[in-house]
Amino acid sequence: MPRAFPALIVLALAAACSDSKRELGQARTSRSVLAEWALLAEMNGTLPGTYARQMRDEARSELDATAAAARRSPSPNSAAILALAEVKGDPPAAALRARVRRAQALEQRLEAR
Repeated sequence: MPRAFPALIVLALAAACSDSKRELGQARTSRSVLAEWALLAEMNGTLPGTYARQMRDEARSELDATAAAARRSPSPNSAAILALAEVKGDPPAAALRARVRRAQALEQRLEAR
């Protein structure tokens, strides 16, 4: 058993590292998609309706996938990612920008680890 203990420590550290990388990727995806959606919202009325609708639907789909991944592995950071990725309705650009700022803060915190 004493020889198995160091291996367990290595496995636990590897799992934590992979969780951190996963969470960082989810935070980056959320930030990027939210920023694109905010830009789209800022350009409201200047883009063709079909294009804007398709881009908004694609953003929502990517955020839904990110939220689903965060739900599968609960942690405090996953909860924060979930809160960022669950966007209801068609929020104004300012609300999306606020989420972008929160996503940037989370991303920076995860990068600092």
